[in-house]
Amino acid sequence: MPEIASPMIHRESFLAALAGLDSRRFARAVPAYQHSILTTASFSLPCPWTGAAVTAGACYLGNISPLGFGDLVVAYRLACRQPIWLLAGSVKDGYPLLEAFVPGSGERLWCRGPDYSEQLAPLRQQLTALEHSAADALAQPPPGPPTLLLGHPNFAHHLWNELSALACWLEQEPAGLDRCRLDLLYEPLLPVTALFAAQPALSCQRVDVARLLGLQASMVTRIGGSCIPTDLRGRLHEAAARLHSRHLVAPMERALQGCAPVFWLTVRVDSRTAVNEDEFLAALVRALLAVYPRAGFMIDGFSWPADFDQPIYSSPAEKPVEAATLGLRPGPIESLAQLFRERERAIADNLEPLLARLARLAGLAPVVVNLSGLGMTEVIHLGRLADYYISHTGTLQHKIAWLHNIPGFVHANRTGLGRGVGRWLAAQLEDGIAPDLLSVELVEDRPTIRGFNQVERNRDYCIVDVDAAVAQVLASIRRHGIG
Repeated sequence: MPEIASPMIHRESFLAALAGLDSRRFARAVPAYQHSILTTASFSLPCPWTGAAVTAGACYLGNISPLGFGDLVVAYRLACRQPIWLLAGSVKDGYPLLEAFVPGSGERLWCRGPDYSEQLAPLRQQLTALEHSAADALAQPPPGPPTLLLGHPNFAHHLWNELSALACWLEQEPAGLDRCRLDLLYEPLLPVTALFAAQPALSCQRVDVARLLGLQASMVTRIGGSCIPTDLRGRLHEAAARLHSRHLVAPMERALQGCAPVFWLTVRVDSRTAVNEDEFLAALVRALLAVYPRAGFMIDGFSWPADFDQPIYSSPAEKPVEAATLGLRPGPIESLAQLFRERERAIADNLEPLLARLARLAGLAPVVVNLSGLGMTEVIHLGRLADYYISHTGTLQHKIAWLHNIPGFVHANRTGLGRGVGRWLAAQLEDGIAPDLLSVELVEDRPTIRGFNQVERNRDYCIVDVDAAVAQVLASIRRHGIG
């Protein structure tokens, strides 16, 4: 009987151990497989055929991102009777294990869910080909210490899912980085060395993108979590206070001197956007000034990553993405750098008439500071001036609530205003303040879904009664005692 047909009499033991590797080592942070790699350079599982312990050997890095390297998948090889590859990824979930795959039979012994099946298909093909072409290389475990690969181009995922876990791990094990190498992909917020300045001898290096993918020379892991500790936000504030560009920030601080309260308003032009956003914001500013004549306003649009000068942002995509599908000016997008430039241009074009509209509010002369086009470091620092925010939902530009623990109000499509959304948003932060939500009855979903992910939460919408929506914002502000 061929080996591939041998019964997996220890399959249940294998699956139980797999679940254990996926459990969090600390509260909401660092799956056990990641911790094992960081501390011992590997991890072990019982072979589903024999029950004998098998240590993960070869390590392979694949990329399933349409642009850039935000969706990397790390694959680990178990040299069982038939080789098994464990695939790990998905930043929003803290880089858990996603599936166990047997190239010899094409069988998936386990998978986290159907969401990842199609996305991982190209990587399965690569691993199957690798088993045929590189058998000798796969037989040798990677030498040297393990590598912690850190960085995501989306600032919110970098903060929420990566830096949160790194902070938790180093709090529990301050010498943890002594045992591994730290490689950086992206640092969109602030330099990691600035955020962890108290860490003794913290050293890191930028990855060589040309050598990033494929079979690895060491065991590589990401680090993942799902709750931002208060201490980490404090580190962000302290580092931004040291590193922001004063010539950019000082004029805005002067403009807002004497304003009270200061409101943070967000705009966006691509996925899950209110089609009458300008009308809503103009009505809101007028109503707020009627109640708070000394109010000031910060308009948050696009913020440049702090490390945008790094060449990784210009790495070409395997195939271009059509910008129109992302709600941008039609044309091919070939890199993250190009996408960010197009997004900044689109928001700037949209803001110009909105800012002119606000300036014309009869007799009100609002103090409006436009933050769009600043770097993340400057935006973090200026955010400390805000007392309350009014924002669309979503992590990409809903930055004020990630960075500063202040009350606010969120509008979204009907899916984004579902039961428990406010509590969920607050739960992603230690001692987070739940935002108030626009009533779902005041929202009408639109047919358009723009973005890489064609899911309901990315659907555009219309605020059907602007006056009623403004009234809900004012009521929320009063409840929080603002002003």
